[in-house]
Amino acid sequence: MTPIRATDELVVAFSPAEVWRVLADVGGYPRWYPRSLRLRVLRNVAGLVGTEFELRPFGGRAFRCRIDGVEAPRSIRLQYYGGFLDGRGEWRLESSASGTRVTYALDVTALGRLAAVIGRVLPFGRIHSRQMMGVLRQLERTLEDVKGRRDPSAAGPR
Repeated sequence: MTPIRATDELVVAFSPAEVWRVLADVGGYPRWYPRSLRLRVLRNVAGLVGTEFELRPFGGRAFRCRIDGVEAPRSIRLQYYGGFLDGRGEWRLESSASGTRVTYALDVTALGRLAAVIGRVLPFGRIHSRQMMGVLRQLERTLEDVKGRRDPSAAGPR
């Protein structure tokens, strides 16, 4: 068993309510998550708890997540299961002077002998952080797109 822990964050120039709308729309994740992670929603449940999705990252092994706790509009807790990862993840939103601090914290174990061997050579935590920063940047772009559609003056001349 190989522990993987990482915490990644990005401050975005949007309110927690605006960020929450995007994060709570799990059905929309495949539209904005990086294509390299190949996210697929398996079950989308009203209220979010019980919602499940699968990620099949290029060059990596597939894993699944289930939302098992929500504190709107502050956090979404995830359980990693059904693959080589077992553990927890959490989205957290916190107001900041320049918008919202969006944090994703991961505390999982990679299961299996292969993961243990590879984990001695590859820094799994840093690899996850690199991928997660891509997710956070895509989240910010999605928020910018949504804001542009809501505010005609932000869209520029037609």
